[in-house]
Amino acid sequence: MKNITIMVFSFVHLALFGQTSSEQLKKLFLNLDIKGNFHDVIKGSPLAFEYGVNRGVPLHDENGKILYNEKFSYSANFDENPLIESKIKKGIISVGQQSQEVQSGHFSIHETVNFSSEEAMMKEYYKLTGMFEEFAYRVKTSMILKENDDIKLEDTEILIKTETGKVTLHISYHFPDGWQEREEYQLVFVYRNY
Repeated sequence: MKNITIMVFSFVHLALFGQTSSEQLKKLFLNLDIKGNFHDVIKGSPLAFEYGVNRGVPLHDENGKILYNEKFSYSANFDENPLIESKIKKGIISVGQQSQEVQSGHFSIHETVNFSSEEAMMKEYYKLTGMFEEFAYRVKTSMILKENDDIKLEDTEILIKTETGKVTLHISYHFPDGWQEREEYQLVFVYRNY
């Protein structure tokens, strides 16, 4: 009986845990339907998305037929995000799918948020990585350092189990080289289902 109780508790905990991570991911990505297929992701969104197709370099299959690696994408601008407290200077979100991902249903979401100050960017980076690390089953942080040991780029890769499978969330920021002047500080979020 004790084992059954533990199994039921564990199942309920995982179900609630997955639902919470999906809800937070949905908020981060501005209520996009992250559980849907590529073309349904933007349905119901109040953002004005534009659709585009980029045709890649032509490739030849074994029979000499020309194949193109096309990328299908939806993109929109925004200036508010429910999980970000700091003032957003500019935001861009895009949903992309490569032609070879169509059959599997895989896609990615890229969100770039520009801030006016380094302090706002770093505050949001630490807050959001901390929030999503709570849902992770694995976290990996990578850094690229400048010659003087200052951080040039930091990327946190967060692997999350949801009720529909596994997803990867990258949260990163990049400092320009010293000779580059920067008026905007960018946080980048990349979501990938698989």
